[in-house]
Amino acid sequence: MYNPFLTEESFLVATKCCLFRDGKMLILWEHRPGKLLWWELPGGKISKADHDLLPIESLARELKEELWSDYDIIPSDPQLFMVYKSYENTTFSDKKVPFIFLCYLHEISGDFSLNLSHEHTEFRWITENEISSIEWWRWWFDSIVKNAFLYAK
Repeated sequence: MYNPFLTEESFLVATKCCLFRDGKMLILWEHRPGKLLWWELPGGKISKADHDLLPIESLARELKEELWSDYDIIPSDPQLFMVYKSYENTTFSDKKVPFIFLCYLHEISGDFSLNLSHEHTEFRWITENEISSIEWWRWWFDSIVKNAFLYAK
């Protein structure tokens, strides 16, 4: 299947999921040996290996890998946010490139169990008021999370 998100190498695309439950959003603590750690949203970058998947299918794969949950995520239409990020370990190391986040919103209902993979060591459910107090947060997620709370209302 042709995936237009993988045809250009002048931008990067990630699918993220803003999972809500009882007015709170799930964030995960990233675990990468030898690297700075931070809080982030579930999901991941769309890679060349995902060339035959739609963005929502790529996100579903990422969620199963990261959350080890059998809960079926049926998200809304994605909300699109564009931010610029310097990528240090890629061919884009000398310039900033657009990093497009397709952020899917989803309200969890019913039973939901969570078992983190090796990529994350902790999780938290945060309220909208807690966003500004989070330390070790990737700067570009601040606006994404604030907007997600607005869209989820």
